[in-house]
Amino acid sequence: MATINLGSIKFNWKGDYAAGTAYAVDDVVNSSGTSYVCIAASTGNAPPNATYWNVMAQGGTDISTTLTTQGDMLYRDGSGLQKLAKGTASQELRMNSGATAPEWFTPVAGGGDFEKIATGTVSNAAYIDLDGTSVWGTAGTYSLHKLVFRNWRQTESSDIYARQLTNNSLDTSSIYSWNIVGTSSSTSTIFGNNGDSDNSFKFTRDQIRGDNHSANYVNFELTLGNINPGANQNPLMVTGQIAAPNHDGTNRSVGHSIFASTLCNSSDNANRTGIRFFPGSGNYYTTWTTYGIKV
Repeated sequence: MATINLGSIKFNWKGDYAAGTAYAVDDVVNSSGTSYVCIAASTGNAPPNATYWNVMAQGGTDISTTLTTQGDMLYRDGSGLQKLAKGTASQELRMNSGATAPEWFTPVAGGGDFEKIATGTVSNAAYIDLDGTSVWGTAGTYSLHKLVFRNWRQTESSDIYARQLTNNSLDTSSIYSWNIVGTSSSTSTIFGNNGDSDNSFKFTRDQIRGDNHSANYVNFELTLGNINPGANQNPLMVTGQIAAPNHDGTNRSVGHSIFASTLCNSSDNANRTGIRFFPGSGNYYTTWTTYGIKV
């Protein structure tokens, strides 16, 4: 009976594939992390050429070379394992709009149906432009906005006005209609003031008291609809109330109830990006905050 040396029946490990090496049947090589066994002797026919090689052991992604930074994450896309680089402080993880891969995003402060969007301070300024998505959020995200002014103080007694910003530029066309209902603590009379197709909104009837009668700090809020309407031609609508000391320094308060909107069917409405506030004269100081309301 013939004697068989079982030690001779084995694969021959040749290490990494080399193009100039002649390989014989049962030689095994490594190529890109996968090992291949030679099934037909050849030279210069690199794996994964199926005429000469069969896969012996399929290699995988070297995670240590994919995840290079502390905080990186691994996920699979249509072709294999991919890295999602770590996000920045306070970012959150979500699925992208195509529902194909995770992504980091910076959540709007608040995280609910009533969300704080932005805040800022004005110091001795003639006006302030509250403009763009950083102030109001992305168009279509909110049904309404609240704008809160804290410690509004003027250098002169005057009324408060506003104009919308169209494509980030001041819109002075005659698209503003407004009416104010005013009351005073010294009389039962209700006063009215209005403007139709005006070149700005007016938000007070009997002025806000200024520094010339000592500083008074006024806090108030406005509700705005359609501040960033996107492609819709919806009018900007503003309502609010302001209570303040009378501007002439006497010991009484004046109330201002505000109702205002831009004209319907105005092409300016589709391009609105924000709103500018300014006093009738002098400069002012305030801290402002915008909130978005989802419905």
